[in-house]
Amino acid sequence: MPYVALVKNKSIYRRDDISVLGVYEGVTEDQITSYVQSRSPMKIAVTYDSLPRVLTAIENVGINPYKEIFLLIDEYHILFNAYVLRYKAINNLLSIARRFDRVTFMTATPIEREYLFDEIKDFPICEIE
Repeated sequence: MPYVALVKNKSIYRRDDISVLGVYEGVTEDQITSYVQSRSPMKIAVTYDSLPRVLTAIENVGINPYKEIFLLIDEYHILFNAYVLRYKAINNLLSIARRFDRVTFMTATPIEREYLFDEIKDFPICEIE
């Protein structure tokens, strides 16, 4: 997710009983590992910058995240707006996403295929009305 506030909204400020781990600066690898080992299914909301730490923690408990986990990149239209300011984090996110067997870039803001990042232009597009 693009912002810590959005991660907190999806993990802390919930109105249901679904356990979602929010990962952003200050959340330790031990906390991530403990969550991964104790939850099935696991749901982790993470900022773009924290994704590599989460993947490392998941791999350290013997899970191949690229094969066994579904990656959902929410509000992906924000990637376009933030690309210049957060180039490294977004470029890294796009590179990591390509490694997943199951990944979805999701947004309610329509984006024409010609404007998509080169890294995801070959992904199928599904439009829900």
